[in-house]
Amino acid sequence: MSMERVCLVSKPSNHSKIIKNKKNGFEFNLNQNSFLKALNHSMAINNTAKNEIIKKARYTIKKIIDKNLNFEKKLKIGLF
Repeated sequence: MSMERVCLVSKPSNHSKIIKNKKNGFEFNLNQNSFLKALNHSMAINNTAKNEIIKKARYTIKKIIDKNLNFEKKLKIGLF
């Protein structure tokens, strides 16, 4: 995500808590059919849609990192 690539993640993983299907990546069930369907869909979308997914994925990661950095700063100055 942070490397600006389209991500595919399995639904029962913790990654599916970050990836929202067709919003900032693609989810698939743990079977070959579902994986191939998600992979084919990710490769078939037009560049505009793909760039929008990549942009949203990058934003998602940036938000998570910023939140963690703010928490670490608060820990260092003793707010928690």
